[in-house]
This record gives sequence, C-alpha cells and structure tokens, in this order.
Amino acid sequence: MLDQEPGIWYVSHRDVHPMGAKMEEVRDRMIALAKKIRANDPMRQSWAGRMELRRLSGGGYDEQYGALNGFDKTPDRDAHGGMDYLPWLLDQLHQSELAGNPRLLDIFSVHYYPQGGEFSDDVSPAMQALRNRSTRSLWDPNYVDETYLNTQLMVHPRIKGWAGQYYPKHAGRDQRI
Repeated sequence: MLDQEPGIWYVSHRDVHPMGAKMEEVRDRMIALAKKIRANDPMRQSWAGRMELRRLSGGGYDEQYGALNGFDKTPDRDAHGGMDYLPWLLDQLHQSELAGNPRLLDIFSVHYYPQGGEFSDDVSPAMQALRNRSTRSLWDPNYVDETYLNTQLMVHPRIKGWAGQYYPKHAGRDQRI
C-alpha cells in the first residue's frame, strides 16, 4: 500500500506530520515507494490505499486550511489550476509512467463517508431512511446529497471516470482502478 489516508495525516500522525500534506508531497512519496516496489518485484501489486474523497476536491492541506478558515478557499487545489486532488494525483502518476517509469498503480481505493450523521447511534426512523437514501450518492446521477454538499456526488461513476481519463489502462497489466 502506497499510503494510508494522507488527507488526515495531520490528525492521525500530528506528532510527525502536523501540517496537512500538499498534493506534491503525496505524489512524490507514492512515486518513490511504487518505484521501489516495482524494482524489487515487478509483478507485485501496488495500491493507493484508502484515499479520501473529502469535500469532493481537496487534499490534506486544503482540508486543514479549510477547517481553520471556513472552507471558503482551497489554496493547494488553486495552485494546481483548480484541479481536484484525486484526478490530479492519477494524472501525475500517469505522467510519471509516460516519462519512462513502470506502471505505478494497480488498485486505487477511495473512502467515502456520508456527511449526514449516518454513522451516529441515532436509530430513529428518519435516520434509518436517510441511511438508505444516502447510498444513492454512490451511483444515482439524479440524487442530490442532502447535506452541506448539496450536489450530485455519483461517487462510483466519478472515480471510474477519473481512472479512465487520467490513468488509462496499460497494455499487459490488469487494471483494478
């Protein structure tokens, strides 16, 4: 695994990583580790483990910055032409391969957490109904998320689209992203 939720390193590993990770840091660490894996065992699978789909667009730096400043700016994302973090990362890995590096990623795993309190101890009929409805955010293009996100998330089609566009299949390798 090339990482473990780099978007929350500033929380989970605050003693060694007190600032949210910027996009370049995550990219550089992933590329370096994937190259070492491939050099040691070219057939070993590498996967971006548990990347977070956080606030749809930003990485750890923007998440931490937003929490302190009202989520009205995304300085790291803005520094990358406004490109969402996860497709940017996939594109960067693909560009690395085009520059002569081996295929770096076999599996792209993304966490998504509904934002409406579904993980609470609330067992009311209203919360149970919300838990059932909120699963539609994974696939339904007509479902508008009922939280502050207030948009069609379409998590699964969105991630598949990013993978197809920014990290296209590579001849001779199984693709699981």
